[in-house]
Amino acid sequence: HLRPVYLEVMAAYWQAAFSGIASYGERVSVKLGEFRVCMLRAGGEGRGKLIDGQACKASDADCIFIASNVVDRSRRAEFEALSGKGLARFQFLEAVVRLAFRRFAGSGVDEPGKKGKAIESFLELTRLGRDVLELRNSVFAALFTEDCCEVYREWLDTLAAIFEEYRFTRCNPESFGNRFMSLGAWMSLMEHANILDENFPRRQAALAFALGREVRVQPATGWRHMELSWSEFLVALGVLVRLRPGYDPDIFADQIYDFFRSHLEEVYANLHSRRRLSKKAHDADPSMS
Repeated sequence: HLRPVYLEVMAAYWQAAFSGIASYGERVSVKLGEFRVCMLRAGGEGRGKLIDGQACKASDADCIFIASNVVDRSRRAEFEALSGKGLARFQFLEAVVRLAFRRFAGSGVDEPGKKGKAIESFLELTRLGRDVLELRNSVFAALFTEDCCEVYREWLDTLAAIFEEYRFTRCNPESFGNRFMSLGAWMSLMEHANILDENFPRRQAALAFALGREVRVQPATGWRHMELSWSEFLVALGVLVRLRPGYDPDIFADQIYDFFRSHLEEVYANLHSRRRLSKKAHDADPSMS
């Protein structure tokens, strides 16, 4: 029942988990507040809604969150990237199933066929994650065009230099020097490029990071889900421009160009300035040789 819409459910997880990032180095997870918002946004509250006040109350969703967040103490060491304060991907999926059973199966959850029907009813009501996945697909359709490719080719050296610099910044544990950029490094870049403001808060920048990643099996024992490869970095920049106010599909390539010029050109110039200063200091101090 979940397999055909698994990617949609995971898209809901990406939005809730990455949008809730509050600090550098924080492990990605869906916290209680984001879980509530996610379920209410998808299923609503009131008669005939997900939180109907009878079969399923708001307090039931909170209890389900707590139950799904439990990990056996003997196995916690295996999951170094788990937050402990929020739901990882597999825990979020468990919480969704538990909530579906609570709302649509109730005490008869063990009756033959009841579990499957409960999940079907939940997905039909909520359309969980469908809007996020549709957004991601629309970005890809707009981005993977010849006009956008020409813009990226023109700025390729600048983008490559920025990626190489920031992949050594705010690395995840045991990831220093690998070929990926961490979420913390991405958010640092957002600040240095003066991208974040009241019209484009941190949660939007984090969502661009999430939607730019390639869809793959994500083990719960590592940090790869919180990192971007070089190609994912390029896509995430495109998603970033798409999410910013004023997006126009007819001039998307021009908007990407303007974004690179307005925000990343200065970052690139600052990188070169720091490197020149570092070289001068090295040349002036023989002890650094």
